[in-house]
Amino acid sequence: MKKLRLILKAFMASLILFSFIACENNEVKPNLPTPPIDNAPPSVIFNQGKDKVKIAPGTDHVIKGYVSSEVGLKEINLKQLIGDEVVESMLFDAFGEDNKIWKFEIPLKNLTVDTRLVVIAEDVEGRFFNANYDISIDKNMVKEMKIWQATLYNSQFYADGQSKGTFMSNSTGEVFAQAGSGDILSLEEQNKTDFLYSYDKNRKSSIISPNHSVAKNSATATQQWEQRNSTFFNIKKDVDWDNVDYDYLSKLQLDSGIDIVEGCKVGETFVFKTERGKVGLIKVEAINGTSFASSDNIRIEIKSM
Repeated sequence: MKKLRLILKAFMASLILFSFIACENNEVKPNLPTPPIDNAPPSVIFNQGKDKVKIAPGTDHVIKGYVSSEVGLKEINLKQLIGDEVVESMLFDAFGEDNKIWKFEIPLKNLTVDTRLVVIAEDVEGRFFNANYDISIDKNMVKEMKIWQATLYNSQFYADGQSKGTFMSNSTGEVFAQAGSGDILSLEEQNKTDFLYSYDKNRKSSIISPNHSVAKNSATATQQWEQRNSTFFNIKKDVDWDNVDYDYLSKLQLDSGIDIVEGCKVGETFVFKTERGKVGLIKVEAINGTSFASSDNIRIEIKSM
């Protein structure tokens, strides 16, 4: 039991990156009242819109998401459960009508027991919503490396919907496009995006974090987004790409780095770390077009945890 308590303390101590200053209150909230039916309650969105995951024993995992309300948030209660036992409860209530979205990120290391996070949200008009995120430990699973191949198109121009895209998710391997003027990715797609591609005469071919100023200042990139993830990179030399495996990736360290890789070259490899704490490698396979056109693109391969 003592070991379990230590795990729990480490879990709750890892709560970071809140969007607003929050006040902690250990009071446990009573049973939820029946919400009114004439207005929508708050909503809770977890990692890539999923509310459960299975992982191998000893795997790291990050619970990330946001709580939103059209009328403003009043308070949010986070509860952590092991089995059916509520082992920790934290109440955050430094909100008001101007606070309509609240983001959270919980990095967890070396998980060995099933864990549930319960988020209970109340808005300023007394409407409630609660959502669960379940992490199941599957002893039959093994740690596997993700491998993605993708072609990303120039973010200075609008990509061709389904067939071409500029923005990529390392977690899912998906590529997204913003199809025209005024069109932006959905909040779920923004939450998934870890980097994007752009080409211009000064920086040439560049892989960019969504939160970098180049992306934030561009109407065709992330200027109008609500959620911009921060991804960091570093050039990695002498990589034996064909022999990169999960154990190799697990030993990579990236405590700090750059949030844009300018002048990418074919054959170049760089290590990255996403805002969710996932570490991986990107290899530039090809660069096609240097004419500042919508057809300009980069072909990459990714290996990540």
